[in-house]
Amino acid sequence: MKEGSRARRGGGEGHGRHSENLEDSSVEEPSMIEQIRTKIQAGQYEFSKHAVDQSILREISLQELQDAIASGEIIEDYPRNK
Repeated sequence: MKEGSRARRGGGEGHGRHSENLEDSSVEEPSMIEQIRTKIQAGQYEFSKHAVDQSILREISLQELQDAIASGEIIEDYPRNK
């Protein structure tokens, strides 16, 4: 039997997995802001010392930060800063 014949027969078995991958790829990944909101809601975040210092100086409460992230909108994007 030729090598190519075996590959074709074996290729049919993986077809189902390939179809599943195509279906999975149609599910959109949550946007960055949605991922951040989920983390904030779950309490899975930390503030840097600089962020704490600045929020104290600017008199921004933890609740204000959480509210801004939960309901705010992105008005500018800086793709080079990722």
